[in-house]
Amino acid sequence: MIDLKSHGVIRDVPFQQWSTAGHVATRNPFKMTADGNHLTMKVAPEGNGTEILTYEATVTPTK
Repeated sequence: MIDLKSHGVIRDVPFQQWSTAGHVATRNPFKMTADGNHLTMKVAPEGNGTEILTYEATVTPTK
């Protein structure tokens, strides 16, 4: 999560997932969407002829 005023990182999450070709999933740009408390991330780590990987998570807000 990035603060839009300062451009500083507020929160980050380690993401250690790899494609079947052995590339880290976030090697190339990725798309993340949010719908309520549901997050979806789509990645294409290889480039040409790649598989599209989808990761999903349900987030519980902290109090």
